[in-house]
Order: sequence, then structure tokens, then C-alpha cells
Amino acid sequence: MLRGGTSNDYYLTANNNQSSSQELKELFEDVGEFGDGYRLTESVKRRSHLWFGPKGTCTQLHHDLTNNMLLQVYGRKKITLIPAFQVPNVYNDSHVYSAVDFPNVDLERYPKMSGVTPLEVILNPGEAIFIPIGWWHQVESLDISISVSFTDFRAKNNFFSNFPRQVIEL
Repeated sequence: MLRGGTSNDYYLTANNNQSSSQELKELFEDVGEFGDGYRLTESVKRRSHLWFGPKGTCTQLHHDLTNNMLLQVYGRKKITLIPAFQVPNVYNDSHVYSAVDFPNVDLERYPKMSGVTPLEVILNPGEAIFIPIGWWHQVESLDISISVSFTDFRAKNNFFSNFPRQVIEL
């Protein structure tokens, strides 16, 4: 990680919550609570996710099927958010991803993107951001980065179970 330089080629993404829960248990226990009653502590192992990668790792423009709390442990990340009310302009292409090469938008091909007003946030170590369901976002590591995200809120947060797997165009 230290010698690899800027890259998106080796990125430990959040698809690790089931296979490595025992190895990550100590990390998740160290994070603790956001505040009394926000999280379901019994599901922390199933609904917590580790992100680890070099500078330059990028998760392209997408939306999540849950509300998320993203905590930055090490390094910095730039999070670009697009509010939910701007969804008609984002060109949902495949599952939860946009067809748009963001931020290098081809406005001839995707003219509605001109109506998007993204918000940028730099997340530093020890900081957290809540990303509500329906908000499109892109996440880029500005340094070697370790992050943890949580979806184990006490409020209903399993919107993925009814999400269509294929977009049908009329």
C-alpha cells in the first residue's frame, strides 16, 4: 500500500462484512456508538463495512440502498454528494450506478447533468458523514485511506430487499 502509489487497482471494498467479521471485530468494537440508541449493537458485525485503499481509489457515482454513516479512520476522502431531489438528472444506468463519467461529464450526451449541483466534503480522520438513502455520491481517497461504514440503525434500513435488479426502459 505504501509503495504502490496512486491507484484504483487494489481496493478492499465493503463486500467484506461476512467473510471477515471475526478479524474486524476488534476494529468495529473500537468505533463505539454515535450516540445513545442510534445503532443496533447486535447487528454491528453484519452491517459494518471496511474500506481500505491507496490514494486514488474511487467509487464512481452511485446511490446506496441503505442510509449510511461513513467514518474516516485514516487518511482523507473527498465525498461528492448529489441531493435526492436531483435524481432525474443523474442517468441511473446499471443497478445503483450512473452512466456518467463524473466529474468529467459529457454534457452533449448527458444534458440533464447540467442541472446537478454537487456538494463536496473532505472527510478527515475522526470525522463522519451521514449519507441518506437516495443521495447520489462519489467517493475518492485523497491519501491512503481506511474508512468504516455502518448501516445498522434502529430505524428501518433494508431498502435493498425490494430494489429492482434490472431497470426496465419504456
